[in-house]
Amino acid sequence: MYYQVATANEYPGANPILSFLIGGIILFPIVITLATMMRIMPRSGGMYVCISRLVDPSVAYVTNIVYAISMGMTVGVMAWVGTSVLSSCLSLSGHAGKIPGLVAVGEWMADTAGHTIVAIGLTLAFWLVCLVGLRAVKVLMRVSFVLPLLATVVLVVFGVVTGDATAAFDRTWGPGVFQ
Repeated sequence: MYYQVATANEYPGANPILSFLIGGIILFPIVITLATMMRIMPRSGGMYVCISRLVDPSVAYVTNIVYAISMGMTVGVMAWVGTSVLSSCLSLSGHAGKIPGLVAVGEWMADTAGHTIVAIGLTLAFWLVCLVGLRAVKVLMRVSFVLPLLATVVLVVFGVVTGDATAAFDRTWGPGVFQ
């Protein structure tokens, strides 16, 4: 999924929608296989039962261990990347609002030690949410979706209300910076 999102940035003029369609076509057989397995054995509650009945219990055990490790690594990578984004947001917000404290926190988080501490903290926070239960995970996922959506809507409305987003950007960051 990273490469599908990165195409627009890495290759100007690339078609990210086509990239997602190609990725979807590649993943489609896997999704259909999993859906069929879950329909056949709906009470299983996980992949272990499906794989153990279709292949072998030892293969199912190894598959679930690898899955758990890969999900942990995914959360770690997401926390690392999220810390980078949060660091940039804090620094930019501090510069735009002329708040030196935000700039200092953003710069600390950009440093290797601060980055590592925050990423580990985020990973542990996600782990604790998962320990609470599925409802807490659902709430976290909904909040993680709604907050960026609201921020996007606010920025779009701001751009429409001000009439010229380019001028607003240049007013904040300096003349000609948008170009």
